[in-house]
Amino acid sequence: MSTHLSPSAAERWTACPGSHYIEQRLPALESTQAATEGTLAHEFAAWAVQNAIEQIYPGTCRLSNSQQEPEAALATTEMADGAQDYAAAVIAKLSEHGGPTAYGVEVEVDGLSKEIGAPEGSKAVKGRADFIAICADGAVLIVDYKFGECPVLADGNKQMTLYAALARDKFSKSSTRAVLGIVQPRATSSDFLASGASWSEIEDIDAALPGIVEAVRRAYWSDDTTERKPGEHCKYCPARSVCTAAIAEPLLLALTAAGQAELVKDATNEQIGAWLAALKRVEKAANDLSRIAKARIEAGAEIPGWRISYRKSLQWPVRDLPIMQQAEEIAAAIGVHPAELIKESLRTPADMKKTVPADVLKNACEEKTSAALIAR
Repeated sequence: MSTHLSPSAAERWTACPGSHYIEQRLPALESTQAATEGTLAHEFAAWAVQNAIEQIYPGTCRLSNSQQEPEAALATTEMADGAQDYAAAVIAKLSEHGGPTAYGVEVEVDGLSKEIGAPEGSKAVKGRADFIAICADGAVLIVDYKFGECPVLADGNKQMTLYAALARDKFSKSSTRAVLGIVQPRATSSDFLASGASWSEIEDIDAALPGIVEAVRRAYWSDDTTERKPGEHCKYCPARSVCTAAIAEPLLLALTAAGQAELVKDATNEQIGAWLAALKRVEKAANDLSRIAKARIEAGAEIPGWRISYRKSLQWPVRDLPIMQQAEEIAAAIGVHPAELIKESLRTPADMKKTVPADVLKNACEEKTSAALIAR
C-alpha cells in the first residue's frame, strides 16, 4: 500500500508517476538552509494575512486554527516585506469576489481515496494549503506563497488545481469555480502582477477532476514496473540520485559531449544548452550519492574505495563580545588596524590571508573541522 501523495510535488509525480514509488523507499532528506528560511517566511506570511483579514473582515468563519505570532526579530527585511505583499495580494483578490464567507491559513486538506480505490481509512492525497477562502460569490480561492526566486505561475499549476479540488470537496461542495493564486515577491518575471502575484481561474472544477483523479491513481498505485520519465521535474525529485531513468539520460548526453572538442565546437546553441543541463543533473546526482555514502560511512558501513575526508579551516576564537571589541582583539593579535577586519560583518580568517602572514594568522586562530567530504 502506498503512502499519501503531496500536492506540492504534483508537477513531478504527474509527469513521472514512478517517482513516487522510489521516493517512499528513500531515507528522509536533511533539511537545507533554503528550506529553513522558506518555513520561517511562511510563518510571517500566514500571520500577516490572518491579521489583515481579521481587521478588514472581522468575525469571518475560520477553516483552520489561529496562527501564532512568530518572533519579529527572526524576520529578514525580505521576509517582512514579502509577508506584507502576500497579505495585500490576498486582500485585493478577496475584495474582487465579495470578500470571504470562510477562510483558513495553513489548512490541512486530504481526499480522493475513494475515487482511486485506496484502502479504507487511507489518504491518497494529503497536504497543507497556505490559504483557502470560500468567497461570497461562491468561488473557492486558493493562494500559495513562495519565497523562492524561480518563477512559478498559477495558470495550469497542478499543485493549485489539486488543492482547489480538495478544498471544494471539504468546505464547499456546491462551488463550481476556483480562483488560483501564487504570490512570489522575490520572483523576477514579467508574468507577475503587482505584489508578485500570478492568478488563474478554473471555470468548472468537476470538468478538471477526472484528469486529477487519473494522475493520482497512476502515482498512488505505482510500483517498480511503473514507467519513469526524466525531465525538468527531476530537478527537485528526492529520488533522482537512484533513479536509472533520471541518471542514464543526462549521463549519456554528458558522455557524448565529454572530450569531443570538435563536436562541441560545431554544436548548435540548443545542443550546448542540452549538454550543460545534462551535466548539471549529473552533478546533482553525484552530490546526492555523496550525501548518502557519507551518512552510511558515518553509521559504520564500508563503501569500497571511499572514505570521509575532514576539511580543516582556521576560525577566530569564539568570544561572546560585541563585534567591534572582537575586531580590536583580533587586530591586535595579527597586527592590523581594526577597520581592516570589518566589512558588513567580521571578516573571516580566509579573507585576511593576503594581508596577514600565514604563521601570524595561524597563531591567532583555532583550527576546526569545517566540512566532511567523501574522498577516495
